[in-house]
Amino acid sequence: MKRLTLFENALRGSIPVSIGNLVNLRFLELNHNALTGSIPASIGNLINLKYLELSRNSLTGSIPASISDLANLDIGLYLDSNALTGSIPDEFCDLHYLSLRADCSICEHSSPACCTAAICGYEMSVMARMILVLMVLLVMMILNPLHARGKNRKRNETLEEEVGDVEVIPIVEIS
Repeated sequence: MKRLTLFENALRGSIPVSIGNLVNLRFLELNHNALTGSIPASIGNLINLKYLELSRNSLTGSIPASISDLANLDIGLYLDSNALTGSIPDEFCDLHYLSLRADCSICEHSSPACCTAAICGYEMSVMARMILVLMVLLVMMILNPLHARGKNRKRNETLEEEVGDVEVIPIVEIS
């Protein structure tokens, strides 16, 4: 099995320790349920996992250190809207392509690089923010000359109204 998607299923109880036996899993989505208890340390066995979504449950306890064993986790790590404590492992803080989302309490105990990436529940990777900034700059560069042209046109119309019809005489240079 490569994907386990059980979000919004009103699941209750704790995440079973046996979840760690699904070593070929790439996507695990257990968000928007009523899961309780802690995240089992066996989750670190899911070495092929690329996406982990555990948000919007009632999970408690600290984020297990074994979560840092998820070396292939490169799409998303969502732990927000739980009652988790601890910090996001520093290994994930430098992954600019990883979208992180965590509660402020976790962010406060994580390295500043992680808090910049997670921004206390605000979901946007560093790469996505860079792309957004570039897009805004591009739009500004496109709109600014158009705005300037409009101003120049209005200035020329005002000048024509004040001066009236003016005959333009070409100047010929005599050598």
